[in-house]
Amino acid sequence: MKFSKYIIFVMAILVYSCSEDLGNYDYKDLNNISVSDIPADTSIQVLSRLVLEPIIERDLVEDEKALEFVWRLGNDTISTERNLDYIIPTSTQFGTNDCFFTVLDKNTGVRYYFDFKLNVTSAFGFGYYVLSEKQDQSSLISYLRTDYEEYPEWTKTNMIGNIEIGNKASQMSKKFSYQSSFRDYGWTFNILTKEGEYPLIETNSFSFLPTSLANKDSYVGGANGKEFAPKALVTGNSVIYFQTGDGYAPYASGLLNPPASFGQDYEWTLSGLWQMGQSSDVLWGYDKISNKLYTITYTKSDPINGIVGNPYLYDNVQEIEGLPSLDGYSVMNMLRNSSYNADYTSKTENLDVVVYNNSGITIHNKKTVQELEWYQPKGDPVITNSSTALPVSGLNDESVCQLVGTNFYFIIGNSIYTSPSLNPKLTKIVDIPAEFGKPLKFEMSIKGSKLWVATYDESSTEELKGSVIVVDPANKTIDNTFKNVCGKPAQMLTADGNPWW
Repeated sequence: MKFSKYIIFVMAILVYSCSEDLGNYDYKDLNNISVSDIPADTSIQVLSRLVLEPIIERDLVEDEKALEFVWRLGNDTISTERNLDYIIPTSTQFGTNDCFFTVLDKNTGVRYYFDFKLNVTSAFGFGYYVLSEKQDQSSLISYLRTDYEEYPEWTKTNMIGNIEIGNKASQMSKKFSYQSSFRDYGWTFNILTKEGEYPLIETNSFSFLPTSLANKDSYVGGANGKEFAPKALVTGNSVIYFQTGDGYAPYASGLLNPPASFGQDYEWTLSGLWQMGQSSDVLWGYDKISNKLYTITYTKSDPINGIVGNPYLYDNVQEIEGLPSLDGYSVMNMLRNSSYNADYTSKTENLDVVVYNNSGITIHNKKTVQELEWYQPKGDPVITNSSTALPVSGLNDESVCQLVGTNFYFIIGNSIYTSPSLNPKLTKIVDIPAEFGKPLKFEMSIKGSKLWVATYDESSTEELKGSVIVVDPANKTIDNTFKNVCGKPAQMLTADGNPWW
């Protein structure tokens, strides 16, 4: 009983003390900030602008001077402004990203968190690509999706994922194949530049993230003084050949092999595939110094003479025989194709060498017909040569020739021409308006109906001086124009569909 009375007495004293001590503490009312107008889930493509303007409500003070803001995408702080205006970089992780908007009330020290999901997807896919060079020699890729609208915005980037594209753009190649990691068909791209950390960046139309990188440090066995500044590439059976320095560097299974050293100087300005092989290919190249055409391959092993061949050392250069003299001409292109007759009793090979001078274009054709018996040569081949002159003015080093199907297409000055490869006859398709500058590169759309022409206007006051023009060869009309969407074109690519069906 005495102990219980003592406890009651002590508790009474404590309650009284607490009631008398309220003035010893500084209690603050919370502002109780709430945020709305931020969607819980948002989908967006890389290189698109994410704009969020949240509505912020407070229980007490309406003034926002005491508030601080932080926007985070994953673990990265992307803004400290009240409203978010942010371009999604190509390095952003695809798929769902956790995002946070934080508001700090500096008066109370209380921080309020608001989270949302951001689903990031690729901005690239089937469409039209231009690799170009800006005035500061930096590279730019401009892209327009296949199903573009009437007034489309071209997507532009100098990044592949978190890798910056090098300077002095050279070439952008494409190859259609099955992409096993995406369980779908799509395009693989190789982007070549002459300068930069990685002169070769490989990517694809699904992710547009780097899938392979190469520079001179990638050479098998070391660079040994060899540069890697690829000007062009040739796609073989399972090997890519980079034209770099004065030679050709084969790239297979992720391994970059150094170019061979030759016994004389060459200046290769054109290259192509002469013959595709199962284990190795034969290339052709036009040497501007000698003004001659050559085949380039590796030296085959010869055990009797102690020669051990290296299938990745393209050191065997042989002049192509049986061609007319190229004296007084420059080569625009060389095209070689072969076909079998219906019952496979003969094989026909056509070699077209397209050259030009001040008088115009000349197409030299060498036709070889070989009789076959069980796919083996039977007797001597029948060879016929012909040359067709196509008078036209305005030809120079920037003139372009390509074979599309059975027709040649040409850029000559500011005009686009065509000619059938059989019985050549030059016909003008369109003149490119002077306001777009000079046409430099073109490519036919995948289904072969429209020419996409990339131009450059040196006198333009715009930051991007390059444009793209869509030409209908059948009707000889210009169907569409996209002005100032790229720099000086190094490559025009049409990857606007599935070429297999």
